[in-house]
Amino acid sequence: MRAVSCEPTTRIVIADGRAHRVGLLRRIIGAAPSPEGLTATGTNAGRVSFLAEPDGATAILYRAPVGGGATLLQIKSSSQSWLLPLHSTRTWSDHVGDGLPDALRLHDADDRLRFRHWFTTVADRAAAMPDADLPREITDCSALLRYSYRIALMNHGDRWYKQFQPGSMPVLPSVTQWNYPNTPLGAGLFRVVPVHAAIPQASDFAEYADAKTLYSRNSFRVSRDIRAAKPGDLLFFHQLGPEQQYHSMIVTGDGAEWVVYHTGPDGSGAVHSHGEMRRARITDLLQHPDFRWRPTPGNPNFLGVFRWNLLRED
Repeated sequence: MRAVSCEPTTRIVIADGRAHRVGLLRRIIGAAPSPEGLTATGTNAGRVSFLAEPDGATAILYRAPVGGGATLLQIKSSSQSWLLPLHSTRTWSDHVGDGLPDALRLHDADDRLRFRHWFTTVADRAAAMPDADLPREITDCSALLRYSYRIALMNHGDRWYKQFQPGSMPVLPSVTQWNYPNTPLGAGLFRVVPVHAAIPQASDFAEYADAKTLYSRNSFRVSRDIRAAKPGDLLFFHQLGPEQQYHSMIVTGDGAEWVVYHTGPDGSGAVHSHGEMRRARITDLLQHPDFRWRPTPGNPNFLGVFRWNLLRED
């Protein structure tokens, strides 16, 4: 006689990146196995966790992959095993209404922190590079944001690290909910068209987006008070004039005390400049000799502190 029963609670889950309750383990007599005594195997075993219930049962939780698809989980205790067939159905829902599918928001606090660590690490590393070593795609402030965002969402495994000199990149945990480019959007990370319907579409996204588009369609304002900024947040400026230019900076540092940015090309003088990476203390930026670059509420050119839409908390 089997000492513990496994009761599936569902066979179909929404592929939204959240943890879903898919089964319950119950002991026929006494308590179910503790979460510490259980393991999972299978293609998506890393997405399984266990939770002790108040009634003595143990819940099986499964974080659905955002791409959807079928999987067969095998749950094991020291004396028994159980099979759980599951199917994840892809969703394009957007309960916030900002144009980003819910499945691509980072629902787990640890994942949001992992993203911030990678995003700021990549930006700081770019700022420390000699100009000759800077990735060729980083040609202005928006390119720095796109590059850092994309790298932050990759799976940083052994194969990824092999492209760098040993020790030149820190060993940090990767985002677990999903990794670029393995999403329903593929390489199209950035919304480039206005939010026109409740359900986003793949054609709404692209690999390229300028600073204005990143500001208006891919991030949300947190505050116009710089003290609200966290590492990985963004500062946007709109410099009025003939070109109506938008500019961005990345907040870095453990205490959110630095900004990193690319100046972008400058052809206004006698000699054309391709621009350069810069890193500055926010305290110095607040005293910038040109008031237009001060991140203060009294500066009409300062749009505020912004945060990526995928970092919205549930």
